[in-house]
Amino acid sequence: MSNGGPAFPVPEISANGPSRPVQAAGITIRDYFAAAALQGILSGDQGGNFDASNVRVAYLYADEMMRRRG
Repeated sequence: MSNGGPAFPVPEISANGPSRPVQAAGITIRDYFAAAALQGILSGDQGGNFDASNVRVAYLYADEMMRRRG
């Protein structure tokens, strides 16, 4: 599965104006989705029980979002 490319691509500026997104390094769309999912998962955790399983679940959500995105 693709990581979706950059979540926030920066337009390339040329003499003729903006042309295409630059594939700059940074957070990928998949990572962005996982971060959003993790934020939701942790928002309901009153005991502060953060562990690797939270991250695994967040990436499962992110992968499903990537599949539905097409």
